[in-house]
Order: sequence, then structure tokens, then C-alpha cells
Amino acid sequence: MCVGKVSRMGRVSGLVGSFVLFAWAILAACSPALKSFPLPSDVRLVAPDPELPQEISAFSGAWTGTWLEPPWGAIGDTALVVERIEREHAIVVYAWANNRSGRFVGGWDRKKALVGPGPRIEWRVGSRDFAFQMGKDLNSIEGTMKVGSAEKTFIRLYRVPPEASHIVPSAFSSAVLPSLPGVSISTPSADLAPELAAFSGVWEGNWGGDVPSRLIVEWIGGGSARVLYAWAGDKERGFKGGWNRYTATVLPGGGLQWGRDPRFTFRMSKDLTTIEGEREKDGSITVIIMKKVAP
Repeated sequence: MCVGKVSRMGRVSGLVGSFVLFAWAILAACSPALKSFPLPSDVRLVAPDPELPQEISAFSGAWTGTWLEPPWGAIGDTALVVERIEREHAIVVYAWANNRSGRFVGGWDRKKALVGPGPRIEWRVGSRDFAFQMGKDLNSIEGTMKVGSAEKTFIRLYRVPPEASHIVPSAFSSAVLPSLPGVSISTPSADLAPELAAFSGVWEGNWGGDVPSRLIVEWIGGGSARVLYAWAGDKERGFKGGWNRYTATVLPGGGLQWGRDPRFTFRMSKDLTTIEGEREKDGSITVIIMKKVAP
């Protein structure tokens, strides 16, 4: 982060607009690398739908930059990974590096963002409102962060290549799952759509890259499904392993969903070999990629 140059610049410039434009010109030459951020181990980029407008699909990928707070200067490096982008929503990982003055430590959060006119993506964390708008060149994003009535901070993000070290989830271990009751899997009806029939069976994967889970789709029809969901405990995070049976709703276009807070949503891959799951609670998203281990 080019802290020294930008901080001095902030003291010279008396106009917020001039400060931001001048600072961006310098920071563009030293955009931070993705490896300098504490990203989760399960980051996964999903290719946008080819029919999505180019200015929206351009959000897909990894971006980094430095927040500017006029007139004081650069306050922190940030990474934004847009894992999946659709017409109305996006799944994003927002990460921040350690602040050099010790004001805060690095971390990350995964959110479901709204896609709006501009185009832009936006979400809220507590009292903080984040908004990021695609640049005309489709290779930069301009963002703002506002806390209540306080003055906005600004950022320009630049596209960076994703790094393999951040997209490999940890190995699955069924040994830590709780004991399960008897399971009976019914063969799907012959006239059920292939993308729905493919859900039938046993699936395994890791939430957030490190919490083993199993999903058993015992029965599936055109409008609902009976599923058994099990998860491992985590002493450090303070929750126990367990299992539950649910009646899931079959979503239009193919997918399973149950619960409210948390809400679970699972979608079948196009090749019918994996399912992608989301656990949404209090606006935060955890994701999982599951593979079929038994029919």
C-alpha cells in the first residue's frame, strides 16, 4: 500500500474530488496482491451466464485496491472476490488487510449482494453500506463505504488474477460426522427432470472449506423433497454436530431450499456431478461444494 505518498497528498489537497482522483492515479500502480489478504479456503469462481450483459458479468473475478478517507489518506487495503454474479444478486467475498496503524486487524466476510443500475453491487454490514460500480473500461470498480451520516470513504479496485492457493478446499472427513438414523432412498420417477432426479443420493463436502457435512436426498418430486442433513461439530467455534430431516422446496429452474435463519439452498451443476450449497444467516453466506458419494 502506497501509504506515505497518499497521506502527504491528502494534506496538500483541499478538495475531496481532487484528492480522490490524484490518489487513485498513484494507487493504480501499486494495487495489492490477492495473497496479502486472509481469504477463506473455499473461494470458487462460477462462470457468469453467457446471456448476462457484459457490464454485469465483468464483475466476476478478483479485485483489489486501497480505501481513501479524505483528507487523511489511505486507510487500508481491500480485496473483493465476486464468486457468482446474476442479474439481481451476487455472492461476494470481501476481505481486508491488517491496518498498519493498528486500528483493525485483517479479516473477511461473505455476503449476498444486490445488483442494481450502473451496474453496481451493494450490501450492508451492520451500519456500514458498501456500493461498488463497474467502470466504463470494465477493468476497474469504483466503490464507497458509508457509516450512518459520516463522510464516505472511497476506493478504486483493479482486476487481479485469482490465485490457486485460495480456491482449494480442505479434504473431507466423514469420521467427525454424528451417527445417522436408517436411511431409505427412493428411485426418482422416470418423468422427473434430469436436473432434479440427479439430486437423489448421498452428497458430501465441507462448509467454508473446513466443516464436513452430508446431504442425503431420500426422495424428490416436482415440488418437494425429503432430505437428511448432517454436520460436524467445531469446539473452537462453539457448536455441536448433529442431523435433521427436512421437507425441502424444489425451486423453479432446479434447486432445493429449506429453513429461514439459517436458510439452506442447493443448486445442481450443469454436468450433474456436484451441487453448490449456500447457508445464509444474518446476511452472511457460507458456501459448500458437494460431490455424490452414493446413489
